[in-house]
Amino acid sequence: MIKVIIGFILLLVGLSYLYRPDSIIKINSWVKANVFNDQVIINHRRKIGVVIILIGIIFLCIGIN
Repeated sequence: MIKVIIGFILLLVGLSYLYRPDSIIKINSWVKANVFNDQVIINHRRKIGVVIILIGIIFLCIGIN
């Protein structure tokens, strides 16, 4: 199920790159301001790291089965 959701999200992002580049620019500026902000990384690095590790473990388990 998760593979289908991720595939659908990637399909939508790819179509956005082709047909709606202005929306990709808006998303890129939002991500730069909120996700990759230095203050966010400094204050929440442990939480973000644990979440990324858990997501990686989940994808590994799905891929192995």
